[in-house]
Amino acid sequence: MDDVSDIREFYNAGWDGEDDRLTRHQLERDLTWRYLDQYLPSRGRILEIGFGTGSYAFALAKRGYRLTAVDLADEFVIRCRARAEALGLSDGVDVRVGDARTLDGIPCGNFDVVLLMGPLYHLVLETDRSAALCAARGCLSGPLIKSIRSASGPCDRIPALPACGRQALPPRIQGFA
Repeated sequence: MDDVSDIREFYNAGWDGEDDRLTRHQLERDLTWRYLDQYLPSRGRILEIGFGTGSYAFALAKRGYRLTAVDLADEFVIRCRARAEALGLSDGVDVRVGDARTLDGIPCGNFDVVLLMGPLYHLVLETDRSAALCAARGCLSGPLIKSIRSASGPCDRIPALPACGRQALPPRIQGFA
């Protein structure tokens, strides 16, 4: 596994720039919400891997989803716990520090939906991207990943879908871009 401490440090120092990023990048936000609205079930348990400042997590919690939100940047986790408390969403959002490649401490087969957006473009090694995809798949309770895409551009660095042992990815993935 690649050392990702530089990514952690970058985000730990960059809350202010990241907190309003989706306001500055409206196209990314609008496209992501279009896909979320199209593919999410009407309710359920969501694991968001790489939740950043919580823009999607908190909005989804307000819609009634139960979320576990994992991010590599411990500073973001601290601030998002405080934000969840301030928004009255602490009961609906469990915020944790974690690595997308391992998801240590996240229960397997416990989520209806896994959102894995940001981490895939930060992981430069194909083995790390494969590990993240396998870890995400292992957390799903259902048999199908509906959509894997990047709202900010083509997913040219996503590897061919790996075999993940007992948690093999399904042979057909809809919406793969």
